[in-house]
Amino acid sequence: KDRLELMILFQPTGAGTYSIGVPIYVDEYSRDRPYTIVKMTGVFYRSSLTCVCSMANFIPVCVDVEIDKVIYIVANHQPEDSKLAVEIVGTKGESIETFFTVIFPNTNNIPYGIDNFVIPVKIKCRSENP
Repeated sequence: KDRLELMILFQPTGAGTYSIGVPIYVDEYSRDRPYTIVKMTGVFYRSSLTCVCSMANFIPVCVDVEIDKVIYIVANHQPEDSKLAVEIVGTKGESIETFFTVIFPNTNNIPYGIDNFVIPVKIKCRSENP
């Protein structure tokens, strides 16, 4: 028996389903028409980061008291090993980093090839205003 191996390398431009038909020609059969067509379909997934909770509420606290909240980020279809980064932004453009701190209790590394990878993120709120 004859064996035919095909290796298809492609770099998709974006997420989606891609299909291709590869014509196979056999000289003994016909040079003008393909003997058969090998159809291949592949899916390239879009990477995503999802926060399980939609909001983290911090109740008013006394001066110099810290409150911790833990949120969970779920990573899917990461194209390579990466790191989760968090930026704290105030609603009016003011710096609020003195009031909020972000800590990654385990890691901020997101490994390639593991879907539904959960990263806990601890947010500390420190009250300095009476």
